[in-house]
Amino acid sequence: MDTLWELFEAGLARPKERHLRWRDAAGQWRSLSTEGVREAVDAAARGLAALGLRPGDRVALLSRNSERWALADFALCGSGLVSVPLYPTLTPEQVAYVLEDSGARAFLVEDAGQVERLRGEIEGAGLTAVVQMRDEEGAAAGCLGWEELLERGRSAPEIEHRPGHDDLASLIYTSGTTGQPKGVMLTHRNLVSNAEACSEAIDLSRVDQVNLSLLPLCHIFQRLVDYFLWMNHAQVVYCPNPLEAIDYLQDARPTFFASVPRLYEKVRAGFLSKLASGGGLTKRLGGWALEVGRRRFHAWYRGGRLEGRVGPWLALQHAVADRLVLSKVRGVFGGNIDMCFSGGAALPPELHEFYRAVGLEILPGYGLTEASPVLCTNRRGAMRLGTVGPALPGVELRTEPDGELLARGENVMKGYWNRSEETAATLDGEWLRTGDLARIDEDGYVSITGRKKEILVLSTGKNVSPQVVEDALGRSPLVVQAVVVGDDRKFVAALVAPNLETLRAELGGAGSDEELLRSPAARERVLASLQEATRELSPHERPKKVALLPRELSLGHGELTPTLKYKRRAILQNWSEQVEELYAEPAQAGEETA
Repeated sequence: MDTLWELFEAGLARPKERHLRWRDAAGQWRSLSTEGVREAVDAAARGLAALGLRPGDRVALLSRNSERWALADFALCGSGLVSVPLYPTLTPEQVAYVLEDSGARAFLVEDAGQVERLRGEIEGAGLTAVVQMRDEEGAAAGCLGWEELLERGRSAPEIEHRPGHDDLASLIYTSGTTGQPKGVMLTHRNLVSNAEACSEAIDLSRVDQVNLSLLPLCHIFQRLVDYFLWMNHAQVVYCPNPLEAIDYLQDARPTFFASVPRLYEKVRAGFLSKLASGGGLTKRLGGWALEVGRRRFHAWYRGGRLEGRVGPWLALQHAVADRLVLSKVRGVFGGNIDMCFSGGAALPPELHEFYRAVGLEILPGYGLTEASPVLCTNRRGAMRLGTVGPALPGVELRTEPDGELLARGENVMKGYWNRSEETAATLDGEWLRTGDLARIDEDGYVSITGRKKEILVLSTGKNVSPQVVEDALGRSPLVVQAVVVGDDRKFVAALVAPNLETLRAELGGAGSDEELLRSPAARERVLASLQEATRELSPHERPKKVALLPRELSLGHGELTPTLKYKRRAILQNWSEQVEELYAEPAQAGEETA
């Protein structure tokens, strides 16, 4: 396959009565058959062409995950139009920037509420058409409803032009952690080659695959996952809000889903909190079951490869542990998972080991938008904790002397839209400079060690990779989020959003959350936990002081990107008072070690 349109048609080869599933506004499950999908995509493509849009025109798309997002995406790629997906959480100013920079001619917007929120930006963008994708209660003024678009398309001429492999398929704007967002130009072949490589690397052995589309489709990770599950004939279920993930997992009972580590962290933290507060017997039983699961996992994956050396006594223990405890954790995810992906951020080895112990097969991978996006992933039967696996088929990786990871392959972007200087700085011939630091072992397994531009330089002259330290801090059951600071300072410190339930269970007491966070005992307990979690790091990398934050870092406060990466500049600005307090007095845990 060379184009997304060919990928779309391949996914229709095994008809289903319920090919796409979603919940309507009343919470009732709805579905669309394979033939219904084909008819809707064809009508939408013809309807867009009837609006005067031509191959190569950019069309912005702002919506939460839904069946209509997918139908619109396939309609755009099938008619040679270029999709420009936008996060629904972007501010009006950010939306205006992308509309202007991309030169979008049309805008597909989720509902009337979003249309009104962006009314000024829409009217100022000189758009040919605005389509309201959810129009059950009628379209907003100046908008064409989705059903009206389909109706126009049904009487419009057939699509004559289909895209070629080197045609631009999508313009995806980076999250802007270090400045204005840049439009990443991805061709049809970029995306299809990555979907094919993922399909080759991941053994989708089940024929009844159900894919929960959970992460925002406007981010390339979920979109690519949906593409390669689509070409493997999976049913797709759409979750519009990741905060409702657990509810959807239990209702839809998928065999496959992709997530960032945050979801896995929350489920583990909830389980460990229940153990901590459940009394002596519950705590001992849970701890025993996890240890049995851990031992069985390491017996199966001896040396990182599937060997299956589990003796009869361990097998018997595991059967009991699984029935009493481990299956309950898997049940949170619906109880039908075949495997799942983790991406978007590092999956700490301890978190990965926890899920392998409970029997959930998580495959951590790595990539970036400029690579369409997957570069490498662990494989079923050949995975190593702490790594993101070897390169995908057709992808070459190497490291520079300074440790920067470079990649090349058919999945590497064409460049940045209207940004020749940035393109030249990122593409070295056929090689993509990822900006990430990495190690590649003798078997090709990649370990990401940090961001090239995010290294903290202490006033002592020593360098610290925030990602390495933060990954280690994630091992602590008391940590929900942790950001390390220390640039131009004598030592490393940490801003921590703590797990209040677990912290309270460990310390006791009945005061308010605010009183708990102000408590010296709470800070000392969290700091001790951080020291334990980072015991294998160098002394200068281990946090010497901690500030407990009264809330979690959030998108709404500008502290996270839409893919939940830390925006360090904004975090330092929002919590500047806490940072200054950290360095107002000598370090608690031995400043001299810095």
